[in-house]
Amino acid sequence: MERQLSSVVVEDDEEDPRAYVRIANDLRRRIVSGELAAGKPLPSITRLTQEWHVARETASHAVSVLVEEGLVRRVPGLGYHVTSKAARSKED
Repeated sequence: MERQLSSVVVEDDEEDPRAYVRIANDLRRRIVSGELAAGKPLPSITRLTQEWHVARETASHAVSVLVEEGLVRRVPGLGYHVTSKAARSKED
């Protein structure tokens, strides 16, 4: 099964060869489960690069997918935080 997210097609398969898709899927799962609650920060881009062994651009791309979906927003000087929209999506 796949779903369309803006211009990115995301497979519901963790074996997707695109690292940014796997990272975005993992973060999305953590948001929906409540592990990353509304208002809480995402792991930093640096932390994501270390955890996933990817380039900074790859981690940034993953986060930008979530920004496009409205699940996270950039807070200048503080990084990326889960939006209240993410909390509402969880309730649906």
